[in-house]
Amino acid sequence: MSQVIGATQLISRLERLGNPSAGRTIMAKLAINATALMKKNVARRSGMTGASIRPLTVTAQAAVIKVGGAGKWLEQGTGIYGPHHTRVVPRQAKVMVFMGGPTSAFRLSGTVRSGKAGAAAYKVFARSTQGMNKQPFIRKSLIEAAAGVGLKEVVIVLWDSGGIVV
Repeated sequence: MSQVIGATQLISRLERLGNPSAGRTIMAKLAINATALMKKNVARRSGMTGASIRPLTVTAQAAVIKVGGAGKWLEQGTGIYGPHHTRVVPRQAKVMVFMGGPTSAFRLSGTVRSGKAGAAAYKVFARSTQGMNKQPFIRKSLIEAAAGVGLKEVVIVLWDSGGIVV
């Protein structure tokens, strides 16, 4: 029977790559990069959706990142632009009421400015609206994060060292 030279060292190195702590390190890096890119790529109005993005749990197989606020609606769109392709209608009333007018009449929070600036704002009554087109940022951010996580360097360190990730 013939022996392959270096087989035991090769098996040892391959086992280091499958080490659960290495997977957790890679996933943690990916979660941090993805969170930062999501905060950078999210559509801004008041900043609340961007502020709500944070990693929840990281394991060797997966990382969970929570996106609160309007994240779901920004990613999918609403009304005819959303997943159901139907107009937005009120649930408990005959019409929806919201403020309209030039953007200078509103603060970033959506409330009407006081004084002369807010005088141009007016109430809008609508039986339905078309909705809002999607502004996807989650998928784009995850693709960018996966490309920029630097897996090559992590694998080289695991391969060359004793499985310790720096």
